[in-house]
Amino acid sequence: MAKILVVDDDLGSCRLVAKYLQRAGHTVFTRNDGQAALEAVLADRPDLILLDVMMPGLDGLAVCAALRASEPTRDLPVIFLSARGDLNDRVAGLDQGATDYLVKPFVPDDLLARVRAALRTKELQDELRRANSHLRRLEQSRQEFVSMLAHDIRGLLGAVSAAIEMARLDLEGLPERDLTRFLEIAERNTSELIELTTNLLDCYRLEEGRLHLRRERVDLVAAAYDIVDRLGAQATYRDIDLKVAGDPIEAVIGDPGLLRRVLLNLVSNALKFTPEGGRVTVDLEAPLLPPSGRSGLVVVVRDSGPGIPSEQQARLFERFSPLARSSGKRPVGSGLGLSFCRQVIELHGGEMWVESGADRGSAFAFMLPYASSPVHAV
Repeated sequence: MAKILVVDDDLGSCRLVAKYLQRAGHTVFTRNDGQAALEAVLADRPDLILLDVMMPGLDGLAVCAALRASEPTRDLPVIFLSARGDLNDRVAGLDQGATDYLVKPFVPDDLLARVRAALRTKELQDELRRANSHLRRLEQSRQEFVSMLAHDIRGLLGAVSAAIEMARLDLEGLPERDLTRFLEIAERNTSELIELTTNLLDCYRLEEGRLHLRRERVDLVAAAYDIVDRLGAQATYRDIDLKVAGDPIEAVIGDPGLLRRVLLNLVSNALKFTPEGGRVTVDLEAPLLPPSGRSGLVVVVRDSGPGIPSEQQARLFERFSPLARSSGKRPVGSGLGLSFCRQVIELHGGEMWVESGADRGSAFAFMLPYASSPVHAV
C-alpha cells in the first residue's frame, strides 16, 4: 500500500479519487493547487501523485516539470488526470515526464490498475537504484582492495628481495647471526605472501561452492596447541603471553585443515594488534552464547590490544574491509583472513562474531555444532 497525493482544483473530483484510493488501502492526502502540491511533496514524500492538468496558477504540466527538475523528486511517478484527452494533450503530458495519462471521466478499476502499474514500476526502479548503488560501493571497495593488495604484495616481496640482496653482497664475510636473521626475514615474508594469496583464492572458491568440507572428528585442542607452538617464538620475542585454555569433552565434526586455518588466522591477527607485554588466549570452552542463542562449542581468541570501535565492527568480516583497530595506525591486513574465517565457520553450520570496544581488547568468537547436533546450513 502506498502514500498517494491527489491534486485537483475541483474539490468533488479530488474527494472522489481519494475515496477510490482509500478503499483500495492506500493512504491519501489532497491539495487543490500546484504550489501547494509542490510543498506537500517535499513535506510528506508521497509514493505517487495523481495530478490534474488544468489548474489556475501553476498548472499540472508546470508542476510535473518542477518535479523532474529536482533531484529528490526526479523519479517520483506522476499520473495526469485531465478532461483534455486529445492526442496532443496526452503527448504533451508524457513528454513533460508523466508516468501515465488518464482522461476524465474515468473508470475506477482503470484508475486503480494504472496506479498499481505505476507503483510496481517505481518499486522495480527503486530496487534497481539500490542495486546500482550497492555495485558502485562494491566496485569502489574492490579498487581500494586491489590497490592495498598490490601495496602489501610489493612490500612483502621487497622485504624478501632486500634480505636476499643483503646476504648476497657479503655472503662470505657475513656473520652467521646476520645471515640467519636475513633468512628469517625472507622466510617470514614469504610465508605471509603465501597466506595472503591462499586466503584470496579460498575466499573465491568458498563463494563459488568449489571448496568442499572433509567431515570428520576434529581435535581442536591439538590444533590450538600446535598453533601456539608455531607462533610461540613471535609471542616470546614481543613478550606476549600466548596460551590455550579449556579442554572440551564434546567433539565437533568438520574439516580439520580449514578449522585449523581459522584458528591460525584469528591468533595471528590477535598477535598483530597486541602490544608488547600483552596477552592472547585461545579459550576452547568459552561460556558465551552466539548472537543466535544456539548451543554448541564456543571458541574465543582474546587479546589485550586497543580494541575495535563499535562503528567499525559491522564491516570486519567483509572481504574488502581491512581490519582497522582504534590504535590510530594504518589498517593492517587485507581483510581476507576474517572473511575467510566467517565463511568457513558458516559452511560448518556455525557462526562467528566479535565482542570488543576501544581500549578494552577484542574477543573473536565462533560457535561450532557438537558432533551430536544437527548441522544448520547457512
